[in-house]
Amino acid sequence: MVTESDLVDLFEPEEETLWIPIGLPPFVDTLTYQVKPPWADLDLGIDLVRNADRPISEVMTADPATVTPDTDVDEVLDLLSGGEPDINRLPVVDDDGSLVGLIARQDVIRAFRDRRI
Repeated sequence: MVTESDLVDLFEPEEETLWIPIGLPPFVDTLTYQVKPPWADLDLGIDLVRNADRPISEVMTADPATVTPDTDVDEVLDLLSGGEPDINRLPVVDDDGSLVGLIARQDVIRAFRDRRI
């Protein structure tokens, strides 16, 4: 599955990432910041051309989190509200792995809103 994060990663090359070691040596953690040029300086066409010949297998998330139609709502909420990985949409698959739907965070928020009305 190609996720939004997979596509964003295409346009955030590593050479624009600033790695800052934190803690005392040996550094056990780092902070990362994207060094962003102004939007006017970006040329998305160049990035698209640079990535045009890449196989989808290099871009996609190979084993995304999924749920089944019978998955408990609490498990769905845990997946959508967790931090790592940051999941915005959950594929719903049947027993043989076929895609039967998609649950987005927005769907959950709407459902809670509608219950309050």
